[in-house]
Formats: sequence, structure tokens, C-alpha cells
Amino acid sequence: TMPRSFGTILPDGEFGRSFDEDGKDNDGDGKVDEYGEGQIITNEYGVYFQSSTTLLKNLQMILATRFDLHDGVLDPDNGFSFLSDPILGGSVKYKPQISPKIGLLWKVTENQSFRFTAANAFNTPSSQGLYLDLLVGQSVPFFIKAKGNAAGYHYSRDAQNELLMVDVRAGSPTAWHLANLPADAVIYIPPVLGRPAQFIDADNIVNLSPVESEKLFTAELGYVGLLANHLRVTIDLYKSWYENFVSDLTWITPVVLDTSKGLSEATVVGIIATEEQNGLDPGPDGIYGTDDDKRIQAKPIQLLLTNVNYGSIALGGLDLSVDYFISSRLIVGMRMSYLGEQSFPNPLTKADDPINAPPYKISMNASYRPVGGTWWVNAALRHVPTFEWSAGVFFGTIETYTVADVSVGYRINDLYTFKGNITNLGNDVHREIVGGAEIGRMITATLTISL
Repeated sequence: TMPRSFGTILPDGEFGRSFDEDGKDNDGDGKVDEYGEGQIITNEYGVYFQSSTTLLKNLQMILATRFDLHDGVLDPDNGFSFLSDPILGGSVKYKPQISPKIGLLWKVTENQSFRFTAANAFNTPSSQGLYLDLLVGQSVPFFIKAKGNAAGYHYSRDAQNELLMVDVRAGSPTAWHLANLPADAVIYIPPVLGRPAQFIDADNIVNLSPVESEKLFTAELGYVGLLANHLRVTIDLYKSWYENFVSDLTWITPVVLDTSKGLSEATVVGIIATEEQNGLDPGPDGIYGTDDDKRIQAKPIQLLLTNVNYGSIALGGLDLSVDYFISSRLIVGMRMSYLGEQSFPNPLTKADDPINAPPYKISMNASYRPVGGTWWVNAALRHVPTFEWSAGVFFGTIETYTVADVSVGYRINDLYTFKGNITNLGNDVHREIVGGAEIGRMITATLTISL
């Protein structure tokens, strides 16, 4: 995978031109614009299999396994040695990711069956999660960056392991230095980019490890059956357990406030910047906060958002659908999804971050099609309650919406079929994701030709 952002969201170029096509030797190896120069290249290898076995007349077992190697997940000491790059060659030691799955299907009768599945899976961070480098705003004179977390982030501490801040009270960027937090320090994440302000504890500010693959184990129990020849019911219960749950972009550089005159008149006295973006070199002694610290003009202080691993969380829910066959021509139904959790704890702020999904969704539908007829009509009513949303630089509330959809179809002949669809019939203008466009009535028509 070789994304090309031309320096816009990844550190793979400048001024809209990639490093491998700018006529320069950017990596200092004596070659100009060679394969992969300055590019974010991800190599992945995998193999998988699936089998289906009839254990008993009405019991079937499905087994599947994936074996994956990803060059963002390495184990230099005990890893599996394999090809690094198919063009450049070489080898590295991967940390294999194995994802087994088992499924059992028990067909009780011709019209009723139960299903059980259990699966282990991995969600490896994307190129953006690892290497993102995007300017998302400015709080003068500081730039606000959304950055990947391929190498982790560290906070400056003195010889006594006390947390340090960049002291900005001098007023001039060239005079700023590292200092201990005041005794009455209030540590604060400002309300930027639509996010609410938050107060945090200094004890929660710890070095951040590189973002790791998210591990997921899911167990699911399902039932589908036709009752009394008129009622079809489908029920799915599931529970998922996450390890190293990967957060949305999280603010990791809080500011320090002087609140001696009250919170309404608070002033910023310092920034708890990361070592990687604090604009300083610790000098010969290797210890921050001493007299030999040096200002690096080419490394300005940055306020950062990045992805972190939250630890372990569990998430469960229920999906239910019911269809009633009033006749062979008219069917009515209902769909409902329920989610057992709405948030998970942020390890830095100790606040709850949303999971970007409503606690439930419900819809009702009806369809009519004459026996042997050439036309049909479907109608549906969808309801989604209010829920919180947080994704990247977008944060806010999705308000409740209820919309109706109608579709019609007409089979002109064996060759042509016409379909018309009206979504959001009542033109309820609303957003379904924060940062997305407002959605009103939408009318579409299609003509299908069967060859």
C-alpha cells in the first residue's frame, strides 16, 4: 500500500509534490527520485482458509483462520522472519497475527435454525493512524497538528522525574523555557475544534506508547425461524471484547492555567508539550529543565491530537428483525438494533468518549407486490435518537431524526426494469454524522438493462 498525499496529510512530500518526483536526493543516499523515496510504504502478507463440515445431519461446523504479517507490527527479537519488500527485497521479523473463527449452524427444523460464532481478529493501524501529519488549526502562535503515532510520544521531566511545562510567561518564543508546574497549577484541555473544555490531573499525563494493533474477540448467537408460516423472526445477540482499543484523535498537549483571579480571568502560563514537539534540545547533560537546554528554531512547539490505545473495553448488543406475511402480496416488518454501551473512558482526561452510534435504531417497513405482477412498492420509516459523535476534528451531537422512504419498481419487459426511490420523503433536513453534509429529500431513478 503506497498512499500518495503529496505532503498534504502525510510527510511524503512538499508543496504538492512527492519526494520521489521532485528531482532531489531527499534521503541523502546519492540517488534521486528512486523507488519509494520518502514514501509511506506498507507491506502486508497473508493467507487464509475456510472449511465446512457436516457433523450431524442437522449440525454444520465452519472453521476459518487468517495468518497475517504487517510491517507495522514487528518483533525484532522473536518474530517470524519473512520478505520485507517485494521490490527492494530484504527481510524483517514480523509479529504474526492469527485470526481463528468457528461457527456452528444447528438446523432444528426445516424453518428454524440457531447459529453460534466466535472469532478473533486484529485491526492494524492505517497509514494515517501511524504517519498522519495534518495542520488542523492555529492558536497563535502555536500550530495545532493531527499526527500519527508510529513512534510514541514523551513528556519532558526533570532529574527528579517531575513533569515540566514550556513556560510561556516570558512572552517571546525565543525566551520560552522548561519549568516545573506551579504548585496551584490547573491543567486544562481548551475547547478547540468544537470539542468541550476538560480539566485533567497531572498524574494522568504519562508517556504514550506507539499505537498498537487493536485486538478483538467476538461471540455471537443467532436465531432465524418461520413461525406459523406467517412470521419470520431473526435475532442476533453479540458481545465483543477489545484489547488495545484505538482511540479517535485525542488531544495530548494540555495547557497550564493561572487561576488566581478566578477561572473566568485565567491566563495560560505553560504548555505541556511532548519532547518531540517542545522546540528544545536537553543539551549535553540529556536532562530537560537545566541551564544547557537549547532552543531549536526549526522545531516549533506544536499542540497535538493523535491516536492512543485505550486498553480493554467490552461492547455488546442486539439486532432484531420481524417480518409478517399478511398475504403472499403484502409484507410488513420491523427492525431494531440496540447497543449496550455509549462511551468508553479516555485514559488522559478520565472523561467518557462517545462510540459514534445511537443507543438504538428502529425502523418499520411494508412492501406490496401483486402475484405475478410487474410492479411493486416499498415504504419504510426510520427513527434514530440523539447521540454524541467524535471523529477526528469533528465533535458534537447528532439530533434525533425520523424519516420516511418510498420506492417503486416496474418491470417493463424481460430486458428493462425501472426503479424510483425517494429518501427522506418529508424533507427533514438533518445531519447523520458531524462534519457531514445536511441531508434533505433525495430522489433517484434507475433503469436496469438485463443482457
